[in-house]
Amino acid sequence: MGKISNNTNKNKGFTLVEVLLLIVVLILVGGLGYLGFKQVNKKSKTSSSSTTATTTKTTAVYPYAGWKTGTLKYEKITFKYPADWTLTDYPPSLQVDNADTTLLASPSGNVITLRTGIIAGDSPMKTYASVPITFLGKPTQLKIQASSEGLLVTGTPDQPTGAAVSGGFIPAKNITQVCNVNQVCPTDDYFSYSNGPKDSSNNQPVYKSVSSMENNPDFSKAKLIFESMHY
Repeated sequence: MGKISNNTNKNKGFTLVEVLLLIVVLILVGGLGYLGFKQVNKKSKTSSSSTTATTTKTTAVYPYAGWKTGTLKYEKITFKYPADWTLTDYPPSLQVDNADTTLLASPSGNVITLRTGIIAGDSPMKTYASVPITFLGKPTQLKIQASSEGLLVTGTPDQPTGAAVSGGFIPAKNITQVCNVNQVCPTDDYFSYSNGPKDSSNNQPVYKSVSSMENNPDFSKAKLIFESMHY
């Protein structure tokens, strides 16, 4: 009989070397796959964080969007005001020389008065509440007030007629007035918000409760106008 070939036995199964090589290949493939997964997951998290940050930034609302800009002629204070509010300067005949008297009126009749170059002197005011604001770069108060004298004369219910920055006069920066011959007096600015429209019976600002004033959108806008002021 002829010899039987051993080729069949040699081709059966895997040799030890082949098994080891297969294990090494599987480890390499698994490792590369894990590294790839980590990299993709990292990019996904970074992209998600970036999207969240971008979304947060874009949701911030700029309070002065669409507003106009005005500047006082003499005191040189610049401010922003709503586009539907009316800016009016007093006629020259009613103005103090080299001083500003400017009105900002809302469509509903509430008015901001910007007066500069005032020589100190005022009627007593009663303060009902104060709202913290930043004015000309410094923290101060928007005081909700009414004239004490007006309350006594009219017998009006004990409620405010408006609000004033700091509740009184603020030293002027660019304006002085002549008090007497060869004497220059230090002058002040007065910025106030009045309830409106005025009472037709006496042409005076109307009295409102503190809560109704604070909840009025015009009062919130007045606060923003005062806070926008700068030299």
